[in-house]
Amino acid sequence: MPSVLDKSPDVNRQLQAILVGLGVLAGGALLVTLVIMGQVRAAFAVVVLAILLGLARINVYWAILGSFGFLTILGDFRRWIMPFEGWSEADPLLVVGPVVAVVLWVVAITSKRVALDTPLSKWILLLMAIMTVHIFNPLQGGLMVGITGAVFMLVPLLWYWVGKSFGSEEFLETFFFRLIVPLACLAALFGFYQVFFGYPEYQLEWWRPRAHEMVIGRDEDTLRPLSVFPNIAEYTRYLSVALLACAALVLRKRSVLLASAAGVFLFIALLVSGVRGPVVFSLFSIALMWTILGRSVSVWVPRLAIAVVIGLFGLTFGLTQVQEGAVHFDGTVQTALERQTGVLEGTGGGTIAIHLNLINIAAYRTAQQPLGRGTGYTTRAAGRYGEGGWSSEKDFTDMFIAFGIPGGIVYLIVLAYTGLLAVRYWLRERNTVGLIVVGVLVFAVFGWIQPGQYVMTPIIWFCVGCLDRIVSSRADGKG
Repeated sequence: MPSVLDKSPDVNRQLQAILVGLGVLAGGALLVTLVIMGQVRAAFAVVVLAILLGLARINVYWAILGSFGFLTILGDFRRWIMPFEGWSEADPLLVVGPVVAVVLWVVAITSKRVALDTPLSKWILLLMAIMTVHIFNPLQGGLMVGITGAVFMLVPLLWYWVGKSFGSEEFLETFFFRLIVPLACLAALFGFYQVFFGYPEYQLEWWRPRAHEMVIGRDEDTLRPLSVFPNIAEYTRYLSVALLACAALVLRKRSVLLASAAGVFLFIALLVSGVRGPVVFSLFSIALMWTILGRSVSVWVPRLAIAVVIGLFGLTFGLTQVQEGAVHFDGTVQTALERQTGVLEGTGGGTIAIHLNLINIAAYRTAQQPLGRGTGYTTRAAGRYGEGGWSSEKDFTDMFIAFGIPGGIVYLIVLAYTGLLAVRYWLRERNTVGLIVVGVLVFAVFGWIQPGQYVMTPIIWFCVGCLDRIVSSRADGKG
């Protein structure tokens, strides 16, 4: 991969060597001090941050890949450190991702790559400005709520600017096929281990004190997998994104055997997770990806109708077979498969009703406070540093609650414009990257900003930034 930072700092080599040496000595002293003080998590955070910032100095592309690799394993990395220092909600490791995002954003600015040269960039800047103003909204419960909420809501949008500054079709292919898909397969392998053999002891030590509040299960023998992620939602969404990348390869007739094998493996991992939403949304996204393979928009509607009919029939038949086969398993596998077949028995409808009710509540709360309740109100920061907030579990309705009608409308414009951009890019280029981006954006609909999902939200906005850069480069004749 080409280097982005071609120019060295404006210092001579001797001075640069002295500065590097002093930096190593200072960093080593800091690490020793932190370990002596028992601040093991802080010491690990310093090490990881130093590595990622060092990569940014050498080659920004490697820094981006390294950052997403670290964010992928962050949830389990925090659990793995528990024997050294116990569990901590105020974990210095959580700061690493946001700090790197800010640094890469600064690198983009100093490299003169950040520009408001597209309509989408202007709308996103306006959205970020609204978020920044609402950091100081007193209705959320205090300034600390707003500042912490900004880490969940505002900072992930910096990945859009990183993608817009450094993204390209070649790098997106590298991003998906050399990072996301391999890591997803490894994560799925660990997920299978959790399903068939149970959680490792260090994960059980993390789970036991908070079993009453965990959605992964109440019984050690039937815990649902979460692999290396902080929660099962992010685990299954990550697998789904990798599955869509594999599906794009198959649909584009590239590396069909390998992509098919990886896709089937990831889909089975999704099934045994017991989470229905990602399974359904993944299948719908793949159906939509097949639909837009049609050479003209006029054939998309019949293709989509055919895909939906075949998909519904296949899903019903498949889940029926799963339901019959579930009796041959026990423990976690049986529980997960029976949960998947709950769609056939109407329990899925109950879930839909719950989400619709949350949207109705969100509309009522927006009407109560049309100017918004603050950047941190819909995040966990409201409960930790304030009197508590509320979330509808959907990003577009949470935007109206947190940032009022103006912020909600701007966010909807961003979503709509990005979708239009993705479709236009696909119609013009008809390549694998375009197919993946369409599939990922459709799959993640209503969840482009998910506070507490350390890697999925940055992935979405990084892809959006790459898409904007690629399209604008094509329009300028640079691509």
